[in-house]
Amino acid sequence: MVHAASSNTDVGFGAIGFKGDSAKWVASTSLTHVGLAAGYPGDDDWAVSKPFDLRTVMPDNKGAVNIKAIYQSALTTYTYNYALAGTYKATFVATNQKLGDQKQTVKQIEITVIP
Repeated sequence: MVHAASSNTDVGFGAIGFKGDSAKWVASTSLTHVGLAAGYPGDDDWAVSKPFDLRTVMPDNKGAVNIKAIYQSALTTYTYNYALAGTYKATFVATNQKLGDQKQTVKQIEITVIP
């Protein structure tokens, strides 16, 4: 069993051995349980975390650029230089979240770069 810890970096897994010490959880960039031979009766280990929502995922942000951090003032302008000519779709996602409430807006702009 392998869990990619990088996808839930704040989950805080901890390894607990209840019975036996032949097999252990190994925590690194993934959480791996070193298994034993089939039918081995003498080991009971758990990986315990704080609660997290398995229905949520990190957005697909390949190529995404964070243009403002939460502590920064609102932006009035933003500049980005495209390296190649072509037609691009720039997508801006703004999120405002507080306890029990989240609002998000998405704006898209089509940009044509001419050499």
